[in-house]
Amino acid sequence: MAEKQIKKICFVVSAEMQAIAFLLPHIKNLSGYYSISIVLNTKNDNFLQEINPKISVFPIFLEREINLISDIKSLIKLYLLFKNNRYDVVHSITPKAGLLSMLASFFARVPIRVHWFTGQVWATKKGLFKLFLKQMDRFIYLFATDVLVDSPSQRNFLVKHRIIKLNNTGVLGSGSVCGVDTAIFKPDKDSALSLRRSIGVSQKSFVILYIGRVSKDKGVANLGHVFSKLAKRYSNLELLIVGPDEGSLKEVLSICRNFLSRVKVVGFTNVPEQFMNSADLLCLPSFREGFGTVVIEAGACEVPSIVTKIYGLNDAIEEGITGLTYDPSNLNEMESKIEKFINNKALRQEMGAASRKRALQYFDQKILIKELESFYQELLQRPSC
Repeated sequence: MAEKQIKKICFVVSAEMQAIAFLLPHIKNLSGYYSISIVLNTKNDNFLQEINPKISVFPIFLEREINLISDIKSLIKLYLLFKNNRYDVVHSITPKAGLLSMLASFFARVPIRVHWFTGQVWATKKGLFKLFLKQMDRFIYLFATDVLVDSPSQRNFLVKHRIIKLNNTGVLGSGSVCGVDTAIFKPDKDSALSLRRSIGVSQKSFVILYIGRVSKDKGVANLGHVFSKLAKRYSNLELLIVGPDEGSLKEVLSICRNFLSRVKVVGFTNVPEQFMNSADLLCLPSFREGFGTVVIEAGACEVPSIVTKIYGLNDAIEEGITGLTYDPSNLNEMESKIEKFINNKALRQEMGAASRKRALQYFDQKILIKELESFYQELLQRPSC
């Protein structure tokens, strides 16, 4: 009797950071059942070796910005890789990786082509460039056989804008890509006290945390304006900004120039849970968001959130239960709701406890890992496979 052939899956993502943030738990689990490869921008051929030495890593440069010559070179490399390795599935995440890998895998006749939508760059753009980017997402959907979206409200948004249809699209569980590791993201008072001391924040301070890319799309400048107004009235108020600067940090610091001693800036961190535990409130003032994983991570640490009322974030928060939302154009509303948290410790504690409970019930990483495993079992049972 012939030995059953192991199915081959190739993940495609633009950068190591995205692979770490979204895919590692899934890859670790799926590598126990399938032959796994990953394509990404990396100079480290041993990337992921500690997870499973059988995982194949292919460094192919996928430029984030549009570059016709570079993109064509990457497309050809992907096509040759897919053709030579005869994958059963190619699974992409992030826009550029999605466009190039869905095209290449289509022409290489890969039978199952999956793309995971995690937010739309064009949502905050205007004019012809917005139309161009929307069309790129339509091409991704056209060449994919199956689509995942990381939140129900984002899925509805994409259907409304005629990017995707409902018939071959899905959401894992209640949303997100890999959920939250609730064994790491958990309340830890000792860690909170230690971190506050290390960055010079008083134990009596009320700390507003922003964590994520410091960019225009994330609305951090708006947080700077509101913080500056509140800082005049609350001398114990501090702002903690954690994440890589993508061009907006200088503007935020200029806005907060009268209170710079109360603004702490940290770059990329491998221990976000420590900063979340040190905060009293998470604020995510984003103009676009696929889901908002930091909201459920902070929630798992019993930290409530205030976020913009937009698709994606609507699924990460339960209004009035785990946090509060506001219209992204209404800074007065943002200010009043942050102030509500400042003045009501009981509310913070109540919503923090509810946030932890919700994270455990709906977004625990184990749930999402099992969901993707089931998704692949169903895909690979198709007659064509």
